[in-house]
Amino acid sequence: METTTIAKVPRERELDWMERNREFLEANYKGNWIVVEGEELVAASSDFSKLLSEIKSKGIIIPFIVYIPENIEGSTVNF
Repeated sequence: METTTIAKVPRERELDWMERNREFLEANYKGNWIVVEGEELVAASSDFSKLLSEIKSKGIIIPFIVYIPENIEGSTVNF
């Protein structure tokens, strides 16, 4: 039987960056998927497939991907 190992990557820097930049993200990226690496927004797209292609082309192996909902107030997503 084959086992799968799941990489555990600490994402405190990304979460902290997102919290500090909440207003910027809400104003500019509603309805988009974003990829944050460290303290940098490295990709964004409303099309998830395009986002995956972009991060693959950048060589990002374990991306931190977050969806910024269009309706933040009605969302259960918090960051």
